[in-house]
Amino acid sequence: MLNVVTIWGGTNDLALGDTPANVYNNLKLYCAARHTAGAKCVVATMLSRTGLDSLKNTYNNLILGDHSFADGLVDFTGTVLGCDGCYSNLSNFSPDGIHPLQSAINGIEVPAFRTAINAITNPY
Repeated sequence: MLNVVTIWGGTNDLALGDTPANVYNNLKLYCAARHTAGAKCVVATMLSRTGLDSLKNTYNNLILGDHSFADGLVDFTGTVLGCDGCYSNLSNFSPDGIHPLQSAINGIEVPAFRTAINAITNPY
């Protein structure tokens, strides 16, 4: 049976005032608990968000610097969803500057997560 958990956290924690270091440590703890339960973990970098790109960059650099606690990584850094200021591009984001449009979810996010999951479950 396939047992893969995707965790894409941090944006709301940072928006509510948590620090990138604390959010990153919580991500590591979450994955450790999933491993203990027998699951594999795929983590993702944070997307651009109104007023949070500086915190996003710090948080993402922590993930990219060491994601050895996870089994897979989805890296949105430098994409049309993860670049600084990308939240203002209304062809990919809703006017709230937080949520990607369904077309971006279907065309960018879902394939990226699928690729990461497939790399774990079908390593050949």
